[in-house]
Amino acid sequence: MMALDILGGAPTFRDATVILTGSLARGEASVVLCADGYESLSDMEFLVTLKNPPRSLSPGGELADIEAEVNRAVREKGFCCHVEFTYALHRYFSEAKPSIFSHELRSCGKVVAGSDEPISLMRTYSPEQIPRIDAFNMICNRVIEQLESLKQISLFHDDRTMRIFRYAIVKFYIDMATSILVFVGQYVPGYQQRRDAIRVLDWNRVKALPRHEELVGKIDAWTEVKLAPTLQDLRYDDDAEALAEWRELAGMALSVWAWEAEQLAASGSAGSGVPAAGAGRFEVLAEMFRSQARYLRRILKGGGVPLPPLRYLCGDPRQRIYADAVSMYKGLALAMKSCGGDIRSELRNHFDDIDTLIDTWRHCFRNS
Repeated sequence: MMALDILGGAPTFRDATVILTGSLARGEASVVLCADGYESLSDMEFLVTLKNPPRSLSPGGELADIEAEVNRAVREKGFCCHVEFTYALHRYFSEAKPSIFSHELRSCGKVVAGSDEPISLMRTYSPEQIPRIDAFNMICNRVIEQLESLKQISLFHDDRTMRIFRYAIVKFYIDMATSILVFVGQYVPGYQQRRDAIRVLDWNRVKALPRHEELVGKIDAWTEVKLAPTLQDLRYDDDAEALAEWRELAGMALSVWAWEAEQLAASGSAGSGVPAAGAGRFEVLAEMFRSQARYLRRILKGGGVPLPPLRYLCGDPRQRIYADAVSMYKGLALAMKSCGGDIRSELRNHFDDIDTLIDTWRHCFRNS
């Protein structure tokens, strides 16, 4: 494999353990046949660790350079697949706390180079032990990805941009299933298993969540597309169809977000960053956080100060960025309703905010 050859050619990572993660590791990657070959909509994600890293170097920084080199080589070969390397300290595996990522890594990660030891060090735990804030953060991450997709289709109208936009909608519906299942303690790895679990879920446990029958139908249909997509599945007749589909998704996504925020607030989840007054109060505070979040993003974008002092000064910056994103997302959904479906002018007003928000999220929170 070209990616592993380039990684293994670097002296620092010659003896590294490399673990394939994500949908490729589970055999559930989304690959579509296009006119000029196959296109992978799923990233090829690797976790890289060293048992004895060199003290004089920054493995994470060097790995980022190798990732850029690998993706250049992939493009030059005419392949359409993004490759991502993430560095993990060796002690992460023995110290990993319950989370969606660590559960999937322990259950489905595939060692493709080096020793099996790191995964064998991971402890097992039940789905009930996965913190619900982890699932809530997943919903917020998908909201940020949606903001990026909306900006892209407002600028470009090529087939690939529209495919990626619809794929982001597919991904969001499926991850709503993931998140809900974590909240009720029934999480399972794998898209097919989650779809099956959602089909038989006792919805009395989530009775405050509206339109759940419609949501189940969407999850069922889009799971099929995720597992075996075709060009036709990912094609829109026009922009109006794409935006109408997004508006429907946004309504359901915001309902799930609000329900989960209420659950976190009601349980007083420590460290959740969600005010105890519940989702309604959180939505009000989101507006108050916006100016602080913009200030935080400007600091981080400019190099700024280290993250720990920022956490001390500003509380939990992750939740403030999320509050900003959800507030913007909800505003766009309302704007679309009032303007009859075309929100391009409203989106253009938010381009700078969307860019800086996404830059900060990627830099500080996406893989944390």
